[in-house]
Amino acid sequence: RMGGLTEEEARLHPRRNIITRAVGTGPDLVPDLYKLQVSRGDRLILCTDGLTEMLDDSEIRAILSKPQDPDSQADLLTSLANGRGGYDNITVVVALIS
Repeated sequence: RMGGLTEEEARLHPRRNIITRAVGTGPDLVPDLYKLQVSRGDRLILCTDGLTEMLDDSEIRAILSKPQDPDSQADLLTSLANGRGGYDNITVVVALIS
């Protein structure tokens, strides 16, 4: 995010999976909140690094750009990641904005 690494360098960096923030580690929870401009027909994806370690952003984007239902897209993404080895847990949620 600070521009110190390229996207490719960040994907391969040995410290890429270090958790810097976690939910539920103490009594005073302060979540990170973000506002997004979304439009009808947009798709949002929530996923673990088990997906992003196996598929690159362009592959994920290509699948999400097709007019399939979100459940089928999540299943396809999970299957592709598993097919490439699925070395970590793979969780995928695709939401269609209506």
